[in-house]
Amino acid sequence: MERLNILWTTSDKDTAVNMLAMYAVNAKKKEWWDEINIIIWGGSAKLVAEDTEVRELVAGMIKREISIEACKACADRYNVSDIMKEMGVDVMNRVLVLGASGLVGKALVEELGSNYDVYGTYHSNGWSYERLFRLDINDMESMKSILDEVEPDMVISCMRGDFEKQINLHMAVAKYLKKNGGRLYYCSTANVFDGDVSKPHHEDDETEAESVYGKFKIRCEKELEKILGNDLIILRLPMIWGKESPRMSKLLKDIGEKNEVEVYSNLYLNNNVDVILSRQIHYIIENDLDGIFHLGTEDVMTQHDFIRELVDRLGFRGVELKVSTLPGEKHFLAVLPSRRDMGEEFRIFNEDIIDCLSECR
Repeated sequence: MERLNILWTTSDKDTAVNMLAMYAVNAKKKEWWDEINIIIWGGSAKLVAEDTEVRELVAGMIKREISIEACKACADRYNVSDIMKEMGVDVMNRVLVLGASGLVGKALVEELGSNYDVYGTYHSNGWSYERLFRLDINDMESMKSILDEVEPDMVISCMRGDFEKQINLHMAVAKYLKKNGGRLYYCSTANVFDGDVSKPHHEDDETEAESVYGKFKIRCEKELEKILGNDLIILRLPMIWGKESPRMSKLLKDIGEKNEVEVYSNLYLNNNVDVILSRQIHYIIENDLDGIFHLGTEDVMTQHDFIRELVDRLGFRGVELKVSTLPGEKHFLAVLPSRRDMGEEFRIFNEDIIDCLSECR
């Protein structure tokens, strides 16, 4: 006898009838299923599973006997994904994106949505994605509640906010993942090297920061690694652009208002864009890679040259650049990739970034 297990999460009886029927009708099209079993979890799982009216309504719609059972994992706080896999049910891993309303977070939600069960948090600027939770960084209980409800297999952090409160929140997330099993993908920054700007830096270079921000990020990296070990994946990011990024919006606004565009002639950077970055992170997750990653272009350009070429490629003429210099002959703030386990398609250069952004006008 062939048996089909349908996995679904529900929160109320009325929604359950319609949604379960939809899944069951689709399953009925596969004529080889002799038996259809629906496994549910969520706040009302037990109530719905034991309600004979629900079962009769759904069975009546598909003209076939079904069984509905509540997942024990809901009450016992076991890892639902592991239990379902043991029962022969294909389950998408659950991803929680901290800071899902920001540039990088939003790109990640859109990129990962087809392969993972993706949830996100926001502070004040939510968007139309339905699986968003409002997270108050001042309220640790809200973070714990979100973790308990989502039960993520992995968390990607690209959030912003008060440094000390971020530390406390990330420690809570790390301890949850350590206890329940899971990975943390932590977005760090090139500023972990801003104490040594004499050269660009690679993944195995010793961190050295001068700025408060850089020191904060180093502290996060080290504290999280103490808890999670190899289950912490550090993603160091350079300048991140995007067609709707604050950097791009400001550049276009300054040009439109005929303001001077401020640049440094001796600041050497590498760059990335949100859509390419999200694909890189997807690849890292999908291929179970670990360690430290520098996710940017393999070359550096001065800020002056990058902006000048971008402005020209956008088709603007006569744009004034206000050129300044930083102390020293060359000032590097670049995290160059040296790993070769990412695939050739992810070897990117500044020209690729300019190509991508040149369609923004």
